[in-house]
Amino acid sequence: MVNLFKTEIQRGSYTNADETPVKLITENGVIKTSKAYMFVYVGGDRSSPHILYDYQSTRSGESAEAILKDFKGYLQTDAFSGYDRFKKDPNITLVGCFAHARRKYYEITKITKGPGLAQEGLNFITRLYKIEKAFKKEDPPGFIYRARQEKSKPILEEMARWLKKNMPKTPPQSLIYKAMFYTHNNWDILTAYIEDGKLSIDNNVAENAIRPFALSRKNWMFCGNEKGAKASAIMYSIVETCRANKIKPEDYVLYLLKNLPYVDRHNPTGYQQHTPRAYTLRVQAHSTKTNT
Repeated sequence: MVNLFKTEIQRGSYTNADETPVKLITENGVIKTSKAYMFVYVGGDRSSPHILYDYQSTRSGESAEAILKDFKGYLQTDAFSGYDRFKKDPNITLVGCFAHARRKYYEITKITKGPGLAQEGLNFITRLYKIEKAFKKEDPPGFIYRARQEKSKPILEEMARWLKKNMPKTPPQSLIYKAMFYTHNNWDILTAYIEDGKLSIDNNVAENAIRPFALSRKNWMFCGNEKGAKASAIMYSIVETCRANKIKPEDYVLYLLKNLPYVDRHNPTGYQQHTPRAYTLRVQAHSTKTNT
């Protein structure tokens, strides 16, 4: 079933990705200090998104490449260098995360608490987000694209000039320089969102998708072994996809336990009849029939 989630993401044209560390217990009972990672991908049809958790022993870009090898479209991340390999892929356009950039300026303003370069940088990004907040969920991509070209693009051009003017005068070891360097170094992917109205200004959808795992990790702290981590990835994929589609996870899991044993494993199309989307349609049909 989770393999179908992967297929849906590969078929989509817009995927968000993020990752978070996870510790394992080794065979001799020692907690592994070198961190493995749980990747998360949000994609497929945006009206019925699929969320895929994928455990990997490293954070290398090869992990993402295995999931996205057949993907064609936009890949939005937080600019982690492991995704740089996709810059050479003609089928994938990388998109950055302005929330990640914003955080760097915001953290400095909490220290400086006054006017300065950090506040100026933060103000640019605040203006961009103000434009985004004015959009409604039902606004078509074409409308959003035109609005961004008219309103967001001039702000970005102004910020680019600000970076060009102030970076040479700023000490390279300072926090504000590091914030400006991140923005400047990732400028192309940070500004890519204005080129398509379906794109988001940030990668929050992926960060929100992986947050339940990160919060739970504070309680259980580590996975028993790699098999446990992979099993955890499967369950989180199902549960979080359910939540994203307003399906009660416990109802869907119970439904799968009742129905999957009767699916012919040699016929993959049989599993397609039990995806979250198919389940939702079945529930809606039953509800309509009951009410008539």
